[in-house]
Amino acid sequence: MTPPPPPLITPRPQHSGSTLLAWLIIAACVALVVIRNDRAAQLAEKDGDPIAPLQLKCYGRMVVGIKSAIKLKWGMAPLKQNLKEDKLIDSMDKLATSADDKLKVAIIAGEINGADQAMARLEGLAKADNSPELTQDIATLRAIYQNGVGSLDPPARASLAKHQGYFGQVALAYGVADDREPRQSLEQAGVRFIALVALAGLGILLLLLASFVCFILAIVFIASGKIRRAYVPDPAASSAYLEAFALYLVVFIAFGFVVRQFNLDILHWEWLALLIIPLAMYWTARRGATAAQRQNAFGWIWGRGPHIEIPLGIAGYLACLPIEFLGVVISARLAKMADAHPTHPILRMLDGDIWHVLAIYGLACGLAPVLEETMFRGALFHHLRRRWGWFISALVVAFIFAIIHPQGWTLVPALGSFALVVAALREWRGSILAPMAAHAFSNFVVVSMAMLFLR
Repeated sequence: MTPPPPPLITPRPQHSGSTLLAWLIIAACVALVVIRNDRAAQLAEKDGDPIAPLQLKCYGRMVVGIKSAIKLKWGMAPLKQNLKEDKLIDSMDKLATSADDKLKVAIIAGEINGADQAMARLEGLAKADNSPELTQDIATLRAIYQNGVGSLDPPARASLAKHQGYFGQVALAYGVADDREPRQSLEQAGVRFIALVALAGLGILLLLLASFVCFILAIVFIASGKIRRAYVPDPAASSAYLEAFALYLVVFIAFGFVVRQFNLDILHWEWLALLIIPLAMYWTARRGATAAQRQNAFGWIWGRGPHIEIPLGIAGYLACLPIEFLGVVISARLAKMADAHPTHPILRMLDGDIWHVLAIYGLACGLAPVLEETMFRGALFHHLRRRWGWFISALVVAFIFAIIHPQGWTLVPALGSFALVVAALREWRGSILAPMAAHAFSNFVVVSMAMLFLR
């Protein structure tokens, strides 16, 4: 009689010196990045709120666009009545903290309510101790509202346009006939902007509708048992994947230092960071992991194929939007309580030609999803899952992912909720393709909104 096989005992990974060293390196790297981001934020605050000028430009374009659209459809008669109820200029007043910002609001006020209101605002600004450039712009604007744009010489026009950008264009169109430049181009651009805003609003509504449908379907499929976990933890895995993640942080920080030290173009040179992935895989291979083990650990498997995994990744992301919304609400409350202005360095890179814009999209929707999902939801998540359950593992990964991003501590809940969502996709699909697709889709929406409203 054949004796029964011995019971299957799941091996427990043993703590080792390499595991402890890897965690110490990770902790040191995270602390270094947090300190560096905090210093960068403090330096940025000395120049004022970095996002306020972008918001002012957005509000200004909206005001000019509404005026142009109303005039195009109903003529000038109801213009003031329609815009009197609008809160956009009031919102601009709240954002305008510096003298330069207040000058921009004065230009928009003059565009909507006439020269008297613009002159009243300029009088208040003229009494302050302003820079020579701002003093010159105030004098130029006074000449416009008193004597018309025709009273300016070409150098004065060029100087105003250079200093005030879009707002300078608005001022230089003051009093110009509708069928003449630059008034004609300004109003056409305003109408196009309002049309794009309307399309963006429609797109957001469709996105919310799709999220609701995916959320309901997810509940139904979970309840019926049709959604099962495809990810398979490896309890016997060594600490090689944690070491690979520590190596990723060290190399990435060093690479960022070199880029800043030599003032290299981050949008082009950061693509070299993708070389960290084969470096990390080589390290795990040297530590004894087979090719199949590495593919499973990093998530570099096809699953049911890209044509299935990518759409399911986006659908899963949409189904989990309520979780992200909760994180965003918490972050908004924290930012308000701390009087913080969280932002991202990419907001300072929005201006540029079409190639520059494509480079931003490539960085946000290509490089970041591939590199971050491979290392966070791949190597680090796989190491933690050898011992811990999904939630604990996902929570640790989410915290590290969120805290090292440059947006500041108040956005940790928002970024962390996103990280939990993509970790859930990794657990569900096994393949890293789904988290990559969700990450790329999320970044595409965010960058597109920034390009539309803040560029």
